[in-house]
Amino acid sequence: MRRRSLLYLLLPATSAHAATPGQATVTARYERVRQQYEALRRAGTDLSSLADPIQEVRQAVRSGDLQKVNALLDGIETGLAVLAPGRPAEVPASLLGETSDQTVLLGGGDGEYRIVQAIRASPTYLKLVTARAPRIAPDGAVGRNIERFSDVAAQRDTIWLLLRGLATGSAEDVDATVRSLRFGFARQTDRGNFANQRGASDRKAVGVDAFFLQAFGRMYLLIAESPFHAQFLPALDALKPRLARAMAWLAANRDELTRQDRHATNRLFFDALAFTLNGEILDDPSLRAVGASFTEAGLDNQRDDGTYNEHNGFDTSYQAVSTLNVAGLLAHAPTPRLRARLAESLRRAIAWERARVSVDGRIEVRGNARTGLGQEQFLGKAKDVNYAEVALAFLYAAIIEDDPGLERQGESVARYLETRRTAH
Repeated sequence: MRRRSLLYLLLPATSAHAATPGQATVTARYERVRQQYEALRRAGTDLSSLADPIQEVRQAVRSGDLQKVNALLDGIETGLAVLAPGRPAEVPASLLGETSDQTVLLGGGDGEYRIVQAIRASPTYLKLVTARAPRIAPDGAVGRNIERFSDVAAQRDTIWLLLRGLATGSAEDVDATVRSLRFGFARQTDRGNFANQRGASDRKAVGVDAFFLQAFGRMYLLIAESPFHAQFLPALDALKPRLARAMAWLAANRDELTRQDRHATNRLFFDALAFTLNGEILDDPSLRAVGASFTEAGLDNQRDDGTYNEHNGFDTSYQAVSTLNVAGLLAHAPTPRLRARLAESLRRAIAWERARVSVDGRIEVRGNARTGLGQEQFLGKAKDVNYAEVALAFLYAAIIEDDPGLERQGESVARYLETRRTAH
């Protein structure tokens, strides 16, 4: 008979029938801790120091005290980190969960948080997120919104700050992240959409709203899976009524989103994330269903060579953006079939991308439809390849594909970006 995990008793309190966000959070944390514990046990690590905390978790589960369970899991996570200071990528693939036959996922209960662990273990990636982390004004404004409010989409850049904060354990960074998300929702109108100072009508700016809302979902769930959840999640939960109104607005304008984004695959995946993640946060199956339809539309836009359609061509920068989005969707795919399709899509996408990275980390731009050759402008500047996002896409793919070579390639991209930054 197969031996049960020492944390197995947590399952009755967080079953598939659980409906509250609190239970969903505990489920995610349980799965991450279980995987870490089992990996160490199989490696022969002495785990006797955790016997008492695990017994306390059992008692808290029996009593139904989820708040206490979460607090106890904090201590167990800390104990596991002391016992296993090595990098998360060294955990055997068999313990991380699979799609179809062999592809390792970011999902399986611990969402995207594994990316934080990988960043923490890599000096190159830690340096990258530190360099990319934006300044947050006292009122929460980010980037172009600091001088004068422009649009809520600018607030999504905060995710780099959150990655830095989670990787380094900075409560200050996480607090600034929450402040930036509050800033966005403070610009919400009575209709549920967001104010926009760039001259677009409410309906035309629905894509801008989707950019912000997907970022909210991604950051909310990363914080929910982190040791900071008890400290900061209540502030984000307080925004749920506003989030529900925003998602109702987005759902009412899904046809306009499709019209605008049908030839820009990265944006179809952004739309998919907005509905999928926030549908999960709000426990709304109808939103998750819309998210699945946008996911399918994006996947249908992938060509046989692995490229995603971008304005009737391919693009090495937006290919990475789509890959990042597919990785996020993998962590929250509602069905095995869709999860398997996403995993296969990512595999083909990163295979095409890696062939366009030189030994020194430079990204090829020949043939790009949108970036690197002055084809498009944003806020008066020609669009260049987003090296930071390309590098991060390689790290996600390295975890999912269980391929250290992809991580090394991503590190070369990050180092090339650093040389460009230094040169300027």
